[in-house]
Amino acid sequence: MLAHRTQLSNVVLPRPESTCFGLRKATAKINRRAMGGACASVAVSLFLIAGQTAMAARVGVSPVLVPPARAADQGAKLNPTLGLSAPVGAIQLFDGSSTAHFDSDARITEDGHLAAGATTARAFQDFRLHVEFRIPYRPDAEGQDRGNSGVYLQRRYEVQILDSFGTPPQIDGCAAIYRQRKPVMNVCLPPLAWQTYDIDFTAARFNAQGVKVTNARITVRHNGVVVHDDVELQSKTGAGQPEGPDPLPIYFQDHGNLVTFRNIWILEKTVKQDAGLLATNR
Repeated sequence: MLAHRTQLSNVVLPRPESTCFGLRKATAKINRRAMGGACASVAVSLFLIAGQTAMAARVGVSPVLVPPARAADQGAKLNPTLGLSAPVGAIQLFDGSSTAHFDSDARITEDGHLAAGATTARAFQDFRLHVEFRIPYRPDAEGQDRGNSGVYLQRRYEVQILDSFGTPPQIDGCAAIYRQRKPVMNVCLPPLAWQTYDIDFTAARFNAQGVKVTNARITVRHNGVVVHDDVELQSKTGAGQPEGPDPLPIYFQDHGNLVTFRNIWILEKTVKQDAGLLATNR
């Protein structure tokens, strides 16, 4: 089988859907069979190991067998943006030491990560955001209950988080602009592997009368691969707040799944007033 590949600067990653879709389908069948829970867990683990091995081999790293409990190690090999340091001028929103940049509901887990449900203490207009997230391993869950969370930019626009490992790109799958635009490819890693979003966001612009004159724009890199390239956001997504001229905080959605976050930083863009509209120096 010929590998499908995408070139991004010096990063070359395969399109995993052709390799892993069959594995995911087989996994789902195993989960539905009337077999002992222990046997099903072993079988699911073997399928995930096979998927990780195939992806690693095609990327060019050693195809080491990695069980789901150690998927974070494999994720580090496949993801060139994992652990990316904040550039000069950026705000380190979360480094595991405190929730000082979040509201009072923010919580640090026992292993030092940020729990889903946190909202930044201040609002942001135009920015570059780096987020690292980990999806739980839920082999018996289906669809939107399989590691669901999201990054709500300005509490208006959601970049979906979901266990979409091995599935075709979906409009409500991982890295989708929720219910508006599916990613151009699925580069989701297995659950328990740390993954990254690098999001470049420019807010919508409004005139003095409060009428929107320019849509918000967004570029999303998922695990270092561009999956949305400077696309327009036509409106808010899903349960997002209504669009408006005032910036709002960033919300890391709690959807009842144990998704956690780490190494979150944000670099604001320079904004100036220009002819009655907000213009951005990019």
